[in-house]
Amino acid sequence: VLEPEEAAFQARVRRFLAEKFTPELRREAELQTGVFAHGELAAKWHRILYEAGWIAPGWPEEYGGAGFSATQQYIFDQECTRAGTPDLPVAGIRLCGPVLIEFGTPDQKDRFLPRILS
Repeated sequence: VLEPEEAAFQARVRRFLAEKFTPELRREAELQTGVFAHGELAAKWHRILYEAGWIAPGWPEEYGGAGFSATQQYIFDQECTRAGTPDLPVAGIRLCGPVLIEFGTPDQKDRFLPRILS
């Protein structure tokens, strides 16, 4: 059972997905054959999440991430899965970015993190 603020966040994610994950994108996602979305679909969905500030849910806001809590990340992932959104490649957002945030120099963070996000 979700706490009230978690339920409100879930509703927000559902509204976002209902608006932004259009029937056209849904059809494209259903046609994908690999584990991760590729080509134009990956670029479109990445851009939508980027413009919403949600491309890096677990990154701190100071580095351009959404700053979601662990519970919010879980809710976001579950709602995206439920909606059938495309899975984006994880190397930059989920692997390289967090390593740079934790261990990178300020110059490395300034150079690479915005590029990974966009």
